[in-house]
Amino acid sequence: MNAMTNFSLKLLPRVLSATALAATSASVLAVDGVVLIDQNRILSGNVTPGDAPGFPLTISQPGSYRLAGNLTVPNANTSAIEITANGVTLDLNGFVIRGVTACSYDSQGSSTVQCTNTGTGVGVSFPGGSEIGPNGHVAVTNGTISGMGSHGVRLNTVSGNTLVSGVRVIGNGGSGIIAAGEVSDCIADGNGSHGIAASGVVRNNVAVANGEDGLRIISLSGAILGNFSSLNGGFGLRFLSGQGGGYGQNVITANRSGTVLNGLQLSGNVCNNSTVCP
Repeated sequence: MNAMTNFSLKLLPRVLSATALAATSASVLAVDGVVLIDQNRILSGNVTPGDAPGFPLTISQPGSYRLAGNLTVPNANTSAIEITANGVTLDLNGFVIRGVTACSYDSQGSSTVQCTNTGTGVGVSFPGGSEIGPNGHVAVTNGTISGMGSHGVRLNTVSGNTLVSGVRVIGNGGSGIIAAGEVSDCIADGNGSHGIAASGVVRNNVAVANGEDGLRIISLSGAILGNFSSLNGGFGLRFLSGQGGGYGQNVITANRSGTVLNGLQLSGNVCNNSTVCP
């Protein structure tokens, strides 16, 4: 065996190791066009252009993003993920975004929610006043956001299509979910303010023991359909005005301020064990 062959054989394991490391790094970045996100990736930064190391992660480009692990936010005034681009789908992939705020309440509804160590941090946010447009979208799906200093999800857009689906928001210092669009199949439990506040369709959700209204329509029209709302500090359902939309197939019970405020009653509602709702 000559010296060149011997050197090449010694070098081969290092080359293979480097190749494997590069492949692993590439797999963390994207799978089938989906960008994967975990705690280490956020701390490193540059997930998208302009994303500084650490929290919040800034998603500045359209595309599909997916959590690959739980995220832990360091304090109540820090947000986890800020979306600044149109055309983003964020799949929490069954993982948890966890903050440091702690909320508690009496499970019998005899006292309102008390939260400590609150702040300005939001689990997933889209900047207020931004325009998505008729052909764009922002979607957040499938996971849990707990203990944020302020809201769990806040998608404050002027118009356009937003979707929050399959998300559990538990014990956040502000509202569980605020969205200018549809909220479906979510659970809002023990948040300091409203459970779910939306400007579109609120469908098949559970809102329990939140500090203010369980479900709220924050636009001039909307629909609340097939939800369960109980033990909230405000109303079970609240609409912005008397012509604010309709509600049907909901169960509303034992909310501190009352069952429903405003809105048009459709069929199939149950309010405090009665089929007659306000």
